[in-house]
Amino acid sequence: MGLRNHKIKNVFLTNYTVQYKGTQDHVSYNEVPLKEFSYPMAIMFEKVPAYGLYCRNAENLHLENITMSSTEKKDRPAITLDRVTDSELLSIKAEIIRSTVPMFHFRNSENVLTNSCRFIGINKNLFEVEYRTCKNLTFSNNDLKTNQKEINRTESIPEKVFSMISQLT
Repeated sequence: MGLRNHKIKNVFLTNYTVQYKGTQDHVSYNEVPLKEFSYPMAIMFEKVPAYGLYCRNAENLHLENITMSSTEKKDRPAITLDRVTDSELLSIKAEIIRSTVPMFHFRNSENVLTNSCRFIGINKNLFEVEYRTCKNLTFSNNDLKTNQKEINRTESIPEKVFSMISQLT
């Protein structure tokens, strides 16, 4: 996680496997505080809206040949990207067992390419996009199963406003 004015840049993960063994309740995509006045390490947040990778305020993120699985209830996508730009997601597969949960969720993101991604399990939508907040997302050569849609467009979720006091603690 970076900051709005100081994005994390040039992150490359290749040939990586994530197996999440914990359990966590779903948190809405807009309920992760921005914490702009402290270094936004992932461990400072009790809950995030993805079980494998929650990435916010990043530029030039490159994920390739990634496999994700989880032992939890899976009410969260494997990957959520928020404020991510100029990035590639290549050959990613993730376990999803609830048909209503997407594998990826995109919000406030632009210039992102996905290629050769697929899910393990059951799922109605591979990608969920908050369409009013995202631009120039390219989906190509992704592996879809029968009766599965590649993209589910949803309304954008308004940002929650957190007080300055909660950001300083």
